[in-house]
Amino acid sequence: MANQPKVVFLQAFDNQTKLLKIYQTLKAHFLQKERTLVLAADQKALDFLDNVLWGFPKDSFLPHRASFLPCQDLIVLTTERHNLNNASCLLNLTVEPILWKAPIRAIYEIESKDKEGSTKKKFQVYKEHGLAISSN
Repeated sequence: MANQPKVVFLQAFDNQTKLLKIYQTLKAHFLQKERTLVLAADQKALDFLDNVLWGFPKDSFLPHRASFLPCQDLIVLTTERHNLNNASCLLNLTVEPILWKAPIRAIYEIESKDKEGSTKKKFQVYKEHGLAISSN
């Protein structure tokens, strides 16, 4: 469908792999100078990821900003459900699916074996809305 983002489920079944997939995804878009929004589930998760990105991998960092207001940074971490940096890519770290239209062209989800079944729920919602889904 026109103006529908593609959804990519990043396979990560342990915490270290999750962090690595998040870092790799954000770095790839950063190097392409593509704005990316990271939607954290809550303030605690946002603070954790904010700290991780300033030192992951070891002796490295990924420039980003934690924000609740509009800004122009390439990578923005937030708990706000608004496209604060006019991002074309969204990394959704919440348990709910996100159905944003343009300019979002890609939604990244972490595929995990969660007890609540949020990955399965997200997959189903995206499928029902006709979004292209892939796994990485």
